[in-house]
Amino acid sequence: YRGVVIASGLLVVLAFVFLPRVSFEYRFSELEPEYQEYEDRRQVVREVANDGRNRNPAFIVADSPDEVRFITDALRDKMEADTLSPTIGSFESLQERFPLEDSLQQRRLARIAEIRELLDDRFLREDDSERMDQLRRAAQTTTPISLDQVPDYLREQFTSKTGELGSFVIVYPSVGLSDGRQSIAFSNDVGSIEAANGRTYHAASTSIVAADMLRLMRSEAPWMVGATFLIVLLLMYLNFRSLRWMMLAVLPLVVGILWMLLLMEIFGAKLNFYNLIVLPAVLGIGNDAGVHLVHRYRELGPGSLMHVLRSTGEHVTMGSLTTMVGFAGLLLSFHPGLETIGQLAVMGIGATLAAALFFLPAMLQWMESSGGVAD
Repeated sequence: YRGVVIASGLLVVLAFVFLPRVSFEYRFSELEPEYQEYEDRRQVVREVANDGRNRNPAFIVADSPDEVRFITDALRDKMEADTLSPTIGSFESLQERFPLEDSLQQRRLARIAEIRELLDDRFLREDDSERMDQLRRAAQTTTPISLDQVPDYLREQFTSKTGELGSFVIVYPSVGLSDGRQSIAFSNDVGSIEAANGRTYHAASTSIVAADMLRLMRSEAPWMVGATFLIVLLLMYLNFRSLRWMMLAVLPLVVGILWMLLLMEIFGAKLNFYNLIVLPAVLGIGNDAGVHLVHRYRELGPGSLMHVLRSTGEHVTMGSLTTMVGFAGLLLSFHPGLETIGQLAVMGIGATLAAALFFLPAMLQWMESSGGVAD
């Protein structure tokens, strides 16, 4: 039994050594199923829309088209100020294409007039390429453009569900949002926009929702697991009415969790926003074996370890194994995220069961031999 205790202790020490290496999986692409047909269609989209604007843009909705200018000005200032870790690639609005205010239209017309003068240069007049012809035709605009003259494809793009035209801004990221860390950075940049008119505008997109979910999980997961563990300790103490017996009963849970983390590092498993929900279940289910074994041993007294393992040990083993089999069904899932739930549950429940069947009896036998288990 001393060898079992020492070997278990070495595994616990090894788990603590590798504990900082247990990481969180931020790459959403690693947690999503792969469909070849979907990938083929995405490739077609990339070939057609090769400007990078198919990367899940965010939308910022204003109360009226007149407020859009304040949003775009704030975004432009943010893009100019953020040079170290920019996440805003570009943005567009109807007003950026076709200014609706008279002052902005006159400014745009003045700029077009400057282009016309440049095109009158004798060297450029000799250029009869197709692109130069397009530029000459575009530079012939001399009067403001009304909303009725806006092309239909732009009207459709910038018309809201309520039928209002030009009341929102589309923001395109400069980074891939399949990485949760990039999604969080993009959300931090465009999630709330402080405009010069004193108002705050909020962006929305699936990536921003995912970023908020990740941010919430990162902040609340430690509290969630910690609170669950404290409640388990409280219930254990109320049940045993003894700090020593409570610590013995909870020992397989603590050791098993550490072994689980060690197994995660060995097999390259990571925590993610799917399998985090398993941790409270592992804390609750993984504690059962230790509680039942300690209760039975305390009831029968010293010298009863083999009887406890043959009776209560078989019962808790079957209970844990059936639970593991239930979660193991997820290992066959086509969805990688669901598969990680099964992986973590099997490793967690299996590790706590192993700690209860091997480490706990060896520890009790050691204490019994040294005369330290008297109630």
